[in-house]
Amino acid sequence: RNDLEPGVTAAVGEIASARGWLLAQGALGARMTGSGSVVFGVAEDEAHAREMASRPAAPGRVWAAPCLTAERSTLR
Repeated sequence: RNDLEPGVTAAVGEIASARGWLLAQGALGARMTGSGSVVFGVAEDEAHAREMASRPAAPGRVWAAPCLTAERSTLR
């Protein structure tokens, strides 16, 4: 959880807009990071993330990134 999110969302409408847009695109969830520099959404899979990122009318810049799991991670 992010204790700053309710206050920042109330004061900065763009945060609520970004979260709402991600959820409307089918994100499984959307949250604000840290003090609000980024809003992220969780997609069903990488293809779904890329499809959401390609949609027009996003309230800002949108990127799709694959999730690193223990099975896929190349970090040691």
